[in-house]
Parts: sequence; C-alpha cells; structure tokens
Amino acid sequence: MSTKRVAVRAAAVSLLVISIGSAVATPAFAKERPPEARGYTATADLDGRDRPELDATYVYNFVNEGDVVRVVCQTSGETAYGSKVWDLVAAPAGDPSVTGHKFVPDAFVRTGVDGFAPGIPRCGASEIALARD
Repeated sequence: MSTKRVAVRAAAVSLLVISIGSAVATPAFAKERPPEARGYTATADLDGRDRPELDATYVYNFVNEGDVVRVVCQTSGETAYGSKVWDLVAAPAGDPSVTGHKFVPDAFVRTGVDGFAPGIPRCGASEIALARD
C-alpha cells in the first residue's frame, strides 16, 4: 500500500474516532433545560409581593426556604438585600392555599449569578400584571 493511501486511511480513522468520542462525551441530558422548565431553590422564607418593592402588598411566606420555584421573569425594582433584581415566581407546588405569581428578591433565589440570569427573560407589562391578580 502506498504511503499516501496509508495517510488517507489514518486520517479517516482519526476522524471517525473523534466523532464517536464526541457523541459519547455529550449525553442528551447535558443539554440546558428551557427557562420555563428550570427550578431554582429559595435560600430563605420569602414573602411574595405584588410589585418589586419591599412595602408592596404581600403574601406572608409565599415561598419557604428550600422550595424549588419557577422563575417566570426578572425585573428591576427597589433595592432589597443588596440587589435591585426581583424574580417573578409561580407559587410552589405542594400548598394549594398559595397560588398565583409574586415578586421575591433575587438575593434569595439561587439562579447561579448575582443580578440578571442568562436564560431568564425580563418581565414585560403582561408578566408584571400576573403579580397583581
């Protein structure tokens, strides 16, 4: 067999091994979940507010420490506990008496970053209205 033919076959085998290795090293479950499917952990008991302000109307202990909540969107509001970011969260499952969506300070929701988290949308008027229902 010629040297050129051996080199071409070696290159083809190398590409095949690299391709198989990539497929094995990237399992399907490693893909990032869409924002609506993510759960974030509350690091404290949190009152849910109808506006991103500390003096807004609230639901006492809307979220309990350790609850996994769904963050619908994030917005800027009054500085609370060192951050101006507030999360609009859906009521956690498990307590049928707590329903709806309310704002909680982002400082106590483990989103993985301080401030606005990539992948979580910013709240628009329609989302903000959900907190007042």
